[in-house]
Order: sequence, then structure tokens, then C-alpha cells
Amino acid sequence: MRKRPLESLFAGPDGRVRFPRVTALVGAGGKTTLMYALADRMVAAGLRTICTTTTKLFPPDAGVPLVLLEGEGDPAEAVRKAWGSASRMVVAWRRLPDVGKLEGVPPETVDALADALPEAWLLVEADGAARKPLKAPAAHEPVFPRRPGCCVAVVGLDAVGRPLDDAHVHRSALACAVTGQEPGGPVTPGTLARLVAHPEGLFRGCPPCRRLVFANKADRTGAPEAAFEAAALSLALAPSVEWFAGSAAQGWCVPLAGEVAADAWHPALT
Repeated sequence: MRKRPLESLFAGPDGRVRFPRVTALVGAGGKTTLMYALADRMVAAGLRTICTTTTKLFPPDAGVPLVLLEGEGDPAEAVRKAWGSASRMVVAWRRLPDVGKLEGVPPETVDALADALPEAWLLVEADGAARKPLKAPAAHEPVFPRRPGCCVAVVGLDAVGRPLDDAHVHRSALACAVTGQEPGGPVTPGTLARLVAHPEGLFRGCPPCRRLVFANKADRTGAPEAAFEAAALSLALAPSVEWFAGSAAQGWCVPLAGEVAADAWHPALT
């Protein structure tokens, strides 16, 4: 099956792309890269786009407007003043100099911005992963806005074959509890499927919305086969979750749901 542009994550049955007003991103293995890549696609489609977080986020590249809301009485008004001719911006609460990151905004602020700025589309990084390719959420995670239109759970395919330990999986003890695996055993496609399907897994506490999995780094050797197997296993456990393999850095995806059930998809990505 041919690779599709990244925005095809949001294509409907008719093939038309409809970006959700609010998209939450959770999991590990490329959330920030995916968020900024999707922002590029939204801007190309003529949409004003806000990237933000309810946790922590590295500052954007130079040239991308950054709005810090600490001390601002009206978050929406602060954003309006900063728009100017910009087509996208990053919104956070304040800088955290000790860690080099930005502190995120409360989830209710995301909701308020979505309500007050109908001209803006929001991408929200709602989870942290300590730069690991895989994770399981703690009791306080993820930190969702109240009304996302879609939640994208990211898993890094480079985790497959590596030990399920703290060096490779954020909160590995919780990942073991969710997947039923022994500490230090290899991460398998089944590990990914169970992390997606389990109530305490990647979609833990997710409000009702469309749920997608983006199996990132599918350009690596053996990764397409792992993504295919994980999606097939996941369909039996959580049939409503849609799976895609792809590369956030390269800007492409391949849908796995539907074709997987009919054994119609070949793992070789061309």
C-alpha cells in the first residue's frame, strides 16, 4: 500500500481530510515531532493553528511566535494580540529555565481557548515520556482537555525488541503491570497492542472522541511488520481504535485498520 500524506490520519470514508478543532497527543516516541508536523499540514490547509501542552514542552524553533500566559488575565485576548500575520504559534504558561522546557497550561485553559477562538485549531501534547520510545501512564496522566475531537496515541516502533525496562520504557513497572510482562523481557508487537487496549494504558481517562494510534518510525527495518502485527492484535482487543504506521519526521502514514481485518495489507511499504 502506498504511503499517504500525514494529514490522511484525519481523512474520512470519503477521503476528505477534516482536522479536528482540538487534537490531543499522548504516548511516547515522537509526540512533539508529530504535533509540529501536523501543524505544518494544518497551516498548509489555510488553518490558524495553536500548538500547546498540558504538561511540558521544548520551546519552538526561532521564528515561531511563543505566547506565555503567566500573568495574562484573558488567555484568548493574549493570543489574539500575538497573532498578527502569523499562521501558527505555540502557547504555554511560562519558561522553566532549570529544565529548558515550557510549562504547560491547565486543561481548562485549552477548553477556554477553543471556545473563545473559533478561528483556531489546537494541537495539545497531553502526556510526557522522558524522551523514551514507549510509556505507560501514571495515575495523574494523561492530562486531557475536556472536549478533544480526536486523541492520537503515539508509540515508537524503535522500542520493539528492546528490554521492557526503565532505560527504554517510561514508567516500565506500570507498563509491565498493564501488559502482564516480566521486567526486562523484550518489547513485542503484543506489548504495543496491550498498552493501547488496556483501560489503564495509553488512552487512560480519554474523553469520548475518535481514537487513533500512530506507530512512529515505520521507516526502520522490520518496523512495518511490527506495526502490522500490533494493529492486528489490537483490533481483537479494541476494535474501535484506528491504527496507522508512518514517520512523523518524513511526513507520511499508512492506514492499518480495515485492511488488517481483511488481511489485505502487505507490510512492505512502497
